[in-house]
Amino acid sequence: LLSVPTTDVGVDSAPAADAEPATEPLKQALRRHEKHLIAQALKQPGSSVRQAAEALGMTPHALYYRMKQLGLKAREDGPEPAPNPMD
Repeated sequence: LLSVPTTDVGVDSAPAADAEPATEPLKQALRRHEKHLIAQALKQPGSSVRQAAEALGMTPHALYYRMKQLGLKAREDGPEPAPNPMD
């Protein structure tokens, strides 16, 4: 089973009231974070798309879809990705 690093988001990590506002829209920040998590799961030694999907709590089909949306590809040294039935 793969371990995907996560970060805790809690009250202690909330910005101070006098902190500058975020410069990146939430949608872009979430997309960037999702892309990073997926890329990390795919880079795990011996990881396949199936294993990465399992570690991320999603189906391989959903992971392939998100990879396509985010411009990510399966590792070239890994197994050949299954064809997407939606193409």
